[in-house]
Amino acid sequence: MNTQSCWLTILLCAFALTASGQALEASYSKALFLHPQGGPFVESYLAINGTSVIYKLNEDGDLQAKVEVTSIYFQQDSVIFFDKYEVRSPLLSSKKSEKENFLDIQRVPLPNGVYQFEMKVKDLNAEEKESVFKHRDVIVLDFKTDSVALSDIELIESFQRTEEKSNFIKGGVKLVPYTSNFYPEDVSTMIFYAEIYNSAKFLGADQAFLVNFYLESQDSYQQLGQYTKFKREQAKEVNVLFNQFSIESLPSGNYNLVVEVKDRSNQLLVRKKLFFQRSNPNLPVKPENLAAVDLSRSFAMKIPSDSLRECVACLGPISSSSERQYAATQLLVADADLMRRYIQHFWEKRSHLEPESFWLAYSTQVKKVQREYGGMIMKGYETDRGRVYLQYGQPNSVEARNMDPASYPYEIWHYYKLGEMSNAKFVFYAPEFVDQTYDLLHSNVPGEPSDPAWHYKLQNLSPMNIDQMMERNTYDSRATDFWFNPK
Repeated sequence: MNTQSCWLTILLCAFALTASGQALEASYSKALFLHPQGGPFVESYLAINGTSVIYKLNEDGDLQAKVEVTSIYFQQDSVIFFDKYEVRSPLLSSKKSEKENFLDIQRVPLPNGVYQFEMKVKDLNAEEKESVFKHRDVIVLDFKTDSVALSDIELIESFQRTEEKSNFIKGGVKLVPYTSNFYPEDVSTMIFYAEIYNSAKFLGADQAFLVNFYLESQDSYQQLGQYTKFKREQAKEVNVLFNQFSIESLPSGNYNLVVEVKDRSNQLLVRKKLFFQRSNPNLPVKPENLAAVDLSRSFAMKIPSDSLRECVACLGPISSSSERQYAATQLLVADADLMRRYIQHFWEKRSHLEPESFWLAYSTQVKKVQREYGGMIMKGYETDRGRVYLQYGQPNSVEARNMDPASYPYEIWHYYKLGEMSNAKFVFYAPEFVDQTYDLLHSNVPGEPSDPAWHYKLQNLSPMNIDQMMERNTYDSRATDFWFNPK
């Protein structure tokens, strides 16, 4: 297979011999693995956009870009691992009109634990100091030794058999990582790789077990039957899952790729999920069979005609991507009969027996968020707090600080459990101070905005320069205490 396919299509821009004035563009991702003898390690993937770096002539007369990568893993103020190295682009002849993106893969062995990670990538040929890419992350290594364990799921762009030796190679196969969790319309296949550990130790060598893998909706956690597969395995020291799904007909939306390991009696041993987003705007959408909806006994007939648009619009926070697209069309057409059929059909899908009860309960919540978060310009359900409330329900606790001298006004919402996720949190803040509209700044829920530097933005501070990491001072804000120790 072509090892420089869709990722090049996504990132490549027009050719230019210099990129003066452009910021260096890169993307970072990672996967956590376990070596049977060497222990846990972090495998990081750095993709550099070839059109965002400066190419200069080398000693052979070829154009080449080079970047300097600095990476630090630390716990509190202790540096656990530090590395600084160069990555060079493929050679570019002076007659060539296209620059290629280039990849770097690093493997860093670390014991189980929680680590802060910082990376800085600098274009060594650029004169502008701004030509720098920075990334911050929190990495948790927690491989179990007393049970079957599963690596992270690594997304793959392409693969091919090879006898080469490099960090790209696993089991004689060169795996080119897909360094994003976003799949645009022109990518039709999702390829993935994962490893299963300790199965022989706990199930017995060569004993049979089952690996299930499927896609589920991130909105409803509903398993998608047409995207479900399984594989029978025999227990080994390390078992490999290397498979793919065709996503050509997968609608736009938020999804999870799920891998489950079960024993021969179908008991779940371990599960991992990977969040991704799909954009498929030109997928032919089959219109809802609204003509079959019986309006003669429909609760939607009780809704006044001048309220129908609002009743359709307020469903946005709990709608799937395809439902939101269809609803937007209905709002443009504004046909009263079609809107009533859509509302009835929407709630019948949620509860075929009691659609009106579900609608009335939701309508009560819509009115509540309007009172709490609505204003003259935005409806309550259009605000970030209102949308999160309607989508996920009432939080178990809220820490609100409107007069903290060290930060903008903010709220931190804590949910004990959302679906299968425990300890879910959201940070909202009001950087403008002028009204009650709070923006969602950061969350640990997949599919929601995530900003590792949220605490700096909350205080209107610039993130720390990585070169001064050793001189860091612990930031002083009660917000971080609320985040890590919700009440």
